Amino acid sequence: MGGDAGSEVGSPHRSHACASRSGVRHLPLTATSLCLVLLCASIWGGQAVAAKVAVDVYPATLVLAWRLLLSLPVLWLASYWSRWSLRLSVRQSGLVLVNTAMVLLQIGLFLVGTEATSSARSIVIINTFPLFAALAGAKLTSDARLTKRQWTGLLVAMAGLQFVLLPRAIAASMTGENTGTLWGDGLVLLAAILVGVKIAYLRRILAELNPLQSVFWSSLFGGVACLAASLLRSDLSALQFVPTAIAGIVYQGTVVSGIAVLTWTYLLSQHPLNKLTVFRLATPPIGLFASWLLLGEPLSASLIAGTLLIITGIHQVNRHNRDSA
Repeated sequence: MGGDAGSEVGSPHRSHACASRSGVRHLPLTATSLCLVLLCASIWGGQAVAAKVAVDVYPATLVLAWRLLLSLPVLWLASYWSRWSLRLSVRQSGLVLVNTAMVLLQIGLFLVGTEATSSARSIVIINTFPLFAALAGAKLTSDARLTKRQWTGLLVAMAGLQFVLLPRAIAASMTGENTGTLWGDGLVLLAAILVGVKIAYLRRILAELNPLQSVFWSSLFGGVACLAASLLRSDLSALQFVPTAIAGIVYQGTVVSGIAVLTWTYLLSQHPLNKLTVFRLATPPIGLFASWLLLGEPLSASLIAGTLLIITGIHQVNRHNRDSA
C-alpha cells in the first residue's frame, strides 16, 4: 500500500490485465445481462432471512467478518479463471479503502438493523436503495440526470416507504413499545441510503479498477478489520454451533458477497446505473415470500401496499433512461 505511485500489491497475474479490464461502458442490456441481474435480485431476496437467523445467534461484527472472508475463495477462483489482475497501485488502493469503509458501514447497519426488526421489513426498506442511487448517480456519474417524471417516481416510492414505516412509528408512540424494531427500521434505511451512494461511487471508480479488484480487496480489508474487532469485543469461546445460523453466514459469504456482489459489480462496469436498478424490483417480493415461508413472519396490508408503491416509484425513476437508451 505504500511506496511510489507505481507500486502494486499482491497478485499472481499479469500486470497489464488491470488496465485492459477496467473502465466503465454504456452498453445496452443483453439477454445474458438481464439473466445475471435477475439472478442477483433473487440472491439478495434471501439476504435478510440469512442475516436474521445469523445475527440472532452471533455478534454482528463476527457475522460481518465471516461474510466477507468467506467470499475470498470465490473471488480468488474468479480471478484465476478470468485472468483479471488483483494488483493495486497506490491510487487504486485509496479508492478501494474508501469503498471498504462504505461496505463495512452499510453491511454493519443492515445486520444490526435486521436484528432489531423483521426480515420482511428489512428486505423492503433496504431495497429502496435505487432511489438514493439515482440521486447520487446524478452527482457522481456521467449517467443521465433525473427528469420531472423520475422525480415524481421518487415521491411515489417515498410515499411507499412511509406506508412501511409509519404504522410501526405510530404504534410505538402510542404504546411505548416496539422502539427497538423502529430503531432497526431506521438503521436499515440508513444502510439503504449508503448502498445507493456506494453504488454510484463504485460506478465512478470502475473507470480505474476492474470489478475483482474492488470486490476482493474490500472484502479482505473489511473482513480482517471485523474479525479483529470481534476478537477484542466478544468471548468467542462461549459461542455455540447452530446449523441454521452457520448456513446463514455461509449463504451471505459465498453466495451474496461472493457471487452476487461480483456479478453486480461487473454489470455496473458494463451498463448505466439506471438500466440495472429497475430489475432489482424483483428482490422485495422474493424477500417477503422467503420471510413468510422460512421464518413465518406476518405480511401486513401496509407492508404489502408500501412494497407495491416502492416498486412503482422505482420503476418510474428508471423507465425514462431505459426507454431513451
